[in-house]
Amino acid sequence: MIRPLLLAGAALLGAALPTSPASAAQKAGRSWTIDDQLTVPEVRDLAVSADAKSAIYVVRIADRQSDRTVALLRYVDLEKGTTRELQRAAWIDQLKRIPGTGDWSARLDKGDGVQLYRIGASGAVTPIVAHPATAIYGDTEGAVLPGYGHAPLATGVRAHSWSPDGRWLWYVVLDAAPFVKAMRYDDAVTAERAAPRPRPGHCLDLPPRS
Repeated sequence: MIRPLLLAGAALLGAALPTSPASAAQKAGRSWTIDDQLTVPEVRDLAVSADAKSAIYVVRIADRQSDRTVALLRYVDLEKGTTRELQRAAWIDQLKRIPGTGDWSARLDKGDGVQLYRIGASGAVTPIVAHPATAIYGDTEGAVLPGYGHAPLATGVRAHSWSPDGRWLWYVVLDAAPFVKAMRYDDAVTAERAAPRPRPGHCLDLPPRS
């Protein structure tokens, strides 16, 4: 099974990705511009179908008009070498093939926080789990968590996994803890004064607050 998947991955890269801005700029005999750099797609996730005839993948690109990065979900027919866009969203990740079906699952942020959706080969995107009590995930006291690489997101579903037969789904949801003001004294204050605060790009385990 490994070899066909590797071949499918090679076909995907050859068929799906457009000509790079670098080669376009070289052919035009000019230097890179900001617009060239904004059009460079960053491939973030990939899932190949069980029969290795199709795949979906996620790229992130800069959208100059909205001054944001957006995620594009694309479908590739590996036999025909054709690509089409299925979905555009603020965030898409965790592409997984749903065992026993021709569909996939993924976390998407379509405006109501990061939730879990089912993705069909036809392009239909339907919710599987929508957890409205979202929590902000991706930073701690203003420092972005290592490896997350973007601004914090309102998150309903944090992670998911399918059983081998596709009959069971495990998923993790996040609930925002209410902010409660309270006075702390003596040992509780001493412990917090001695704890270093996280620097940007770092995440530290802080002592529990009483």
